[in-house]
Amino acid sequence: MLYFFYGEREARQKKIEEWKEKLLKKEADASLRSLGEEEWNGPALEEFAAGRGLFGGTYVFFVKEFLATTEDREFFMDMAKTLAHSHNSFVVSEPSATKELLAAIEKAGGEAVRVAGKEPVGKRDTTGFALADAAARRDRGRSWALFQEALWKGASAEELHGILFWQMKNLFLAKKGGGGQKFSFPLMKAKAAAPKWEEQELESALSRLVSIYHEAHRGRYELPVALELFLLDVV
Repeated sequence: MLYFFYGEREARQKKIEEWKEKLLKKEADASLRSLGEEEWNGPALEEFAAGRGLFGGTYVFFVKEFLATTEDREFFMDMAKTLAHSHNSFVVSEPSATKELLAAIEKAGGEAVRVAGKEPVGKRDTTGFALADAAARRDRGRSWALFQEALWKGASAEELHGILFWQMKNLFLAKKGGGGQKFSFPLMKAKAAAPKWEEQELESALSRLVSIYHEAHRGRYELPVALELFLLDVV
């Protein structure tokens, strides 16, 4: 069985805890286990999907925020059917989800649950996207100030990481002349800023953002601090 929870972090965690409590009432002998990033690979997941828990019970595997890159998401979509058809449960928790990813989960037979925390009524805050634009222009001071403002307004470090990764990817595509015929407004804006960057710089920036995400979730350092250093070093 595959369960995919996405949305605001605290609300997501609360929903998962409620789900876990209901499960343990039905299956008291279920074995709970969090998967590390080193176990997030095809052979290991296939083994976990086929395995049995202690005394013949089932396993419940928890996977938290491993889908930072396109490659990670494509791997997950490839594995979705195996996880959904397992007698064990796989509970995946992510800040957001693409339409493509949700479609793959539904097609595999999994269940996706969107959760939302309390949000203030009013106009949607766009500080994160202003940050992305400033970073694209290589306006270091403005980028840093907007990063601090976004955090102060309640944006999560994961959300800001995703926005910066998205922007660096747009810049890289624009620099390479890519994007096919789909020159969206964001990509056109990136095309205007692309001359400020060398292709190698963008490759390095994308690689560093991937590393930042995974190392922060291993507990090596705090994600907000790592992103602040990224803005000061790279932009």
